[in-house]
Amino acid sequence: MAHHNQPSTPLRKVYLASFAWNWCWAVIAGAVGLNALIKFNNDKHRFSAQVPPPTVVNININDVFASGMVATILSTIIAIIISNLFTLFLFFKSWRFLSRPAVLRGQAFTLLFLDIGLFAAMVPFSYFFATRSANVTAFLGQQELPPRLVQQAEALLGITTVYHKTGYLRLLAVFPWINFLFTLVTVTILFAAASKRAKNDGEAVRSEGATVEKASRG
Repeated sequence: MAHHNQPSTPLRKVYLASFAWNWCWAVIAGAVGLNALIKFNNDKHRFSAQVPPPTVVNININDVFASGMVATILSTIIAIIISNLFTLFLFFKSWRFLSRPAVLRGQAFTLLFLDIGLFAAMVPFSYFFATRSANVTAFLGQQELPPRLVQQAEALLGITTVYHKTGYLRLLAVFPWINFLFTLVTVTILFAAASKRAKNDGEAVRSEGATVEKASRG
């Protein structure tokens, strides 16, 4: 009976370690996404400020922006969930409930769903990052300026519109993928822990049943 009062938690140290690493990379991935947004806005304002009025400059990065922001948001959500789970597992008695097979599987499926979303966001982002540039147009009144003049202005200001040459986008092209891999590892460990816990509980029930049956016969 003591076995049931102190439920076993197979792989607990392993998935706590996985939580810690996963949280670190998820936080970094979310941070580089936010950093990219801030630096893009700074570059946009700096470029626009150097253009004399009444010239108006439009910088379109909708392709990488949409997928990059989805990756940033999902990485942040993963970091929040893992932070809460790590705290509950490490410091509170609720880890006994959280380490039940069904609950472990629930955690695994939740993280797996988010990880699939992260993968779906990073695939187009990586493609856009490797092959595209920002679309920059400039207008003087209703007249669009020739692309050659826009490119000359970019060169004078030291601004590149090529995504893979932009430092803060390079970070965003790397760290969410690392977060994806670590989240996948965490999901695998949680599923393994759930399976092992279910097996251990089943063996404990059979063992207890055999003990009771033997006692009743005696």
